[in-house]
Amino acid sequence: MKRYLITGASRGIGRAIAEKLSAPDVVLLLHGRDTVALAEVCKFAKTQCAQVVPLIHDLALPSGVSKLIAEVVQERSIFWSIMPALRSLNLLPKSRRSSWSKLSASTS
Repeated sequence: MKRYLITGASRGIGRAIAEKLSAPDVVLLLHGRDTVALAEVCKFAKTQCAQVVPLIHDLALPSGVSKLIAEVVQERSIFWSIMPALRSLNLLPKSRRSSWSKLSASTS
């Protein structure tokens, strides 16, 4: 099953991406700040997807970023599926790279 995290999914490009990726073999984690607009996107996606998880946080605030990360980490499979990409792009902090490699290898 494919899982996608889409930030800004309540309107514009984020909404278009969410609608395009909606499919029976997909779990969408949809982020937005506007609860009403995000609910509309979720309603559409639920008719197409295996599962839809709404995530409502203001990413302009550090607390919003922290809360989003915490929720996404609860959906471990999506986090672990991006680990190889993070490693290959060298996006993990150098001091933590070996720790992340060990951690992701142990959960695969």
